[in-house]
Amino acid sequence: DRQGGAGDRQVTHYRVEFFGVPRQLVGVPETEVMLPPGASLRDAVVALAERAPALVGRVIGEDGTSLIEPYALNLNGRSFAQGLEVELMPGDNILLMSRAVGG
Repeated sequence: DRQGGAGDRQVTHYRVEFFGVPRQLVGVPETEVMLPPGASLRDAVVALAERAPALVGRVIGEDGTSLIEPYALNLNGRSFAQGLEVELMPGDNILLMSRAVGG
C-alpha cells in the first residue's frame, strides 16, 4: 500500500479493478483512487464517478454516490461488500463487477 501526503492530510491509494461492462466502459482494466483515512466504499464510488465519468448512469447512479443493480464492489477478491459504508483498510483492493457473473 502506498500512502502520500496532500498538504497536511494523509491519503491512501487504492487500486480499483474493473470487470465486464465497467471495464468496457472505461477502457482500462484498473485505476487508482486516493482517499483519506477512514474512507468508506461510498467514498471510493464518489472518487470513481469523478475519475471515470463513463460509469455514471450505467454502473454508478446519476447521484455519483451509489451503484446501479446488478453492479457491486468486491473487496480483495474475497466477498461482495454488504453495503457501501464498509470502511477501507490500507492495502485493500476494490473490484467493480456485476453480481450476475457467468455465462
